[in-house]
Amino acid sequence: MANAESFGMMDGAYFVSRTELLEWLNSTLGLNYSKVEQCCSGLAHLQLLDAMYPGKVQLHKANFEAKLEHEYISNFKVLQAAFGGVGIKKVVEIERLVKGKYQDNLEFLQWMKRFADAKMPKGPVNYDPVEARETVIASHRRQKQSRIKPKQPPPAKQPAAGGGAGQAAMPTSPSVTAAASPSREPSEKVADRDKLKLICDTLEAERDFYYAKLRQIEMLCADDDDSATVTKAAIRTILYAVSDNFEPPRASPS
Repeated sequence: MANAESFGMMDGAYFVSRTELLEWLNSTLGLNYSKVEQCCSGLAHLQLLDAMYPGKVQLHKANFEAKLEHEYISNFKVLQAAFGGVGIKKVVEIERLVKGKYQDNLEFLQWMKRFADAKMPKGPVNYDPVEARETVIASHRRQKQSRIKPKQPPPAKQPAAGGGAGQAAMPTSPSVTAAASPSREPSEKVADRDKLKLICDTLEAERDFYYAKLRQIEMLCADDDDSATVTKAAIRTILYAVSDNFEPPRASPS
């Protein structure tokens, strides 16, 4: 178990599909993740480590309501510190993971599953992930409430001289109300924006798909001292492997 965190890119862990990973993660931690990119907050990894090493992770420092990148970075720093505390010699590539890119988060989740399977093959024992995170969330909210000073009610306004209690309020001008309401964005612009976003997402998925293959081949060659021992079969396995996140376009018939 001392070297459980050491395995190469050709290990079976890196061929576990996105669907299998999400099913395992959701069932283990009581989550409802639909994308591996959601792991960019670092929270799922913190809870996995907390389940493997009870009391060794400073879970109270995690921000379970994190929405921004700098908050994700803080969570991953807690994870990196916990790795060092339990003797795991793995560098967490924080700056890449918090960007929410598919391939980076997929590979790290694959690594976490491989490590968790070795550490707790039957799953967490005596660990309630929902209760653990709800306890931290409740504690953080109490701390926020204690720092908020109660607002003092504004002083009552004295009626103007000569003004009766039954004096009618000035009506609001319709033109002022209309100017204050934001104009709605034309539906054509919304459609064009959504179309461009879809194109960008597709191009990013295609880029990550082929980059992952090149990276796996590179790691395969790096794992072998003698590059001549790399077999064609191993390279074909990488080249023809499919991804749940992207399907390469088929060549059109000539």
